[in-house]
Amino acid sequence: MSFIIAGVLEVAGVVKRNSKIVFFLFLFFMWMLFWGNQTSPDHQSYKWMYQTISGITVSLDVEIGFQATMLLAKYMGMSSVMYFAIFGLIAYLLIARFILEYSENPAFVLCLYFLYPFLLDAEQKRSFMGTALVLFGFRYLIKGTKRGMIQYAICCIVAAMFQISCIIFLIFLAVAVKEKNVYKIAFGATVATASINIFLPIINKVLPAFAFQKLLRYLSKFQMKNIISICFFLIIIVMGIWGSRHLMEYADEKQKKFYEVCIHINVLSISFLPLVYLADDFTRLPRTILVMDYIVYANYIKKKITKRKQLLVFALALGLVGSRFLAYFLGAGMESYIIPFFVEGLNF
Repeated sequence: MSFIIAGVLEVAGVVKRNSKIVFFLFLFFMWMLFWGNQTSPDHQSYKWMYQTISGITVSLDVEIGFQATMLLAKYMGMSSVMYFAIFGLIAYLLIARFILEYSENPAFVLCLYFLYPFLLDAEQKRSFMGTALVLFGFRYLIKGTKRGMIQYAICCIVAAMFQISCIIFLIFLAVAVKEKNVYKIAFGATVATASINIFLPIINKVLPAFAFQKLLRYLSKFQMKNIISICFFLIIIVMGIWGSRHLMEYADEKQKKFYEVCIHINVLSISFLPLVYLADDFTRLPRTILVMDYIVYANYIKKKITKRKQLLVFALALGLVGSRFLAYFLGAGMESYIIPFFVEGLNF
């Protein structure tokens, strides 16, 4: 039954792409799948963590913010199911707030998001909350004020308390500088992350001495699919930059600022791609900007833009994200994602 509902909502998201009713129905369905899953590998680990936690410990494996929310929920007498239901609800509402503020076709944004990376976010819960907080923080970043920058930095710091890698998104504060300097910063950051590949043998020898075993595991997971992931995110970034530049011609002041920040964030996000080459785990970094780029693609479907260009972007976006879904989840991901969420999860 879950497959049928998902299919109906996907079609509705395409046909009624600007409908807020479809948007909230889609959001509710994703939230139900989020906490209804009880059998996936990562969820089993989170469930065990919730049942056994008794105090906050400083660890690179589980961030303090995540531990604190679990302890608070246990103190309040919540079951693990209730805790993750509330946890997911907060994250989805943060993302929804961002989408509704800048998207003219919010249902279509969720249509793309549901294909990818919804299942990964629903499984990797700490990373999902971090992503939600950073996306919510983009609203402050787009304001371009000093106060907005501080508020965005706070969002990143709080996000890092759930997923430590979110601290890297402080690099997006560079959108406040002149455009030519953004490109210089992006180039420098890309050179720095690419250098990790060059010095990897030395890094692998040094890290064990500092007990950075978790990071060492990340730097030892190269697979051929990592290159495919880089190609996917690079196309997403290029389309996001191109779409934003074109849409600025038709936008009001608020939307122009959004597209300007989108361009700069996409340019800065190129620096994450050398890390994806090292390990697929690092896809969580460029994954964070996907919702922002999906908003750009959805907004491209406008009356003022020629039907031909609209259909081109429409087809490219659905085809690209849809192929990512097929490649990622219908292969090895079937057992880890599709079955736990759609077969063994909530019985609709």
